[in-house]
Amino acid sequence: MIKMIFFIFVLITLLPAAYSAHYIVGKVSPANDTTSPNGRIIVLWNPANGMSDNLTDTVGPSGNSGVSNTYMIDCELLQTPCKVGDKLNLTLIDDGTGHVATSPVQVQVTGAGFNIAPNISMNSPPNVTNISVDDIFQNPADEIDLTPANTTSVICSAIITDPDGIGQLSEYNSSFYSLNSSFFSDADDNNLHYTNSSCAVNTSYGGPTEASINCTFNVWYYANAESWACTIKAKDVFNTSSNSTDSTKINALLALGA
Repeated sequence: MIKMIFFIFVLITLLPAAYSAHYIVGKVSPANDTTSPNGRIIVLWNPANGMSDNLTDTVGPSGNSGVSNTYMIDCELLQTPCKVGDKLNLTLIDDGTGHVATSPVQVQVTGAGFNIAPNISMNSPPNVTNISVDDIFQNPADEIDLTPANTTSVICSAIITDPDGIGQLSEYNSSFYSLNSSFFSDADDNNLHYTNSSCAVNTSYGGPTEASINCTFNVWYYANAESWACTIKAKDVFNTSSNSTDSTKINALLALGA
């Protein structure tokens, strides 16, 4: 905090005397997956005036502050300039990577000439790895043999990690579908698409940032004999998600005896 105040003091003393400014300065912490906030865009607005009246800055050396993990915005440059007593909101603009702010922060404008905003924390998106799909028989691998006049259990499994903790995950789902005739998000059809939104998740697997997931599909004997894929998707409480896919082959059913 002392270093931050000293930095602002030096900056203000270097500005021309006639230049009026009220700087809002703050830091964005690196994500738990070690992703740096540098180069990401921070936005400031007065909620009393609406978000359409906003200012932005680039976090880090390429922004106004010139300092890693730090931003600096002159709130007097708002269309409705800030004044003492205003409460201003700040957050990261979603860049599509899942590294969003865990929550906006708010700072109140004082008569000090500058204000230091609370630190912003950055989310780490979940990650789905080690995915595999097969029937209950180990041999032959990556081939599924259907059961005449019945269903066959197809199991899709994976490891889900979230550097912020497995407790941050809010939703899991999986689809098993024909690669030639369907897609992950299509409606279910016993010939070519199956969905499981109640997969078994073991949060005791590994450490506090890992869970294992198993999704079972009961595939009918008349499902298309061709290449299939399983995709598992995990979403966290900040609506950021990750998915992974593995493929297999459904063999042609040669005998249809009951």
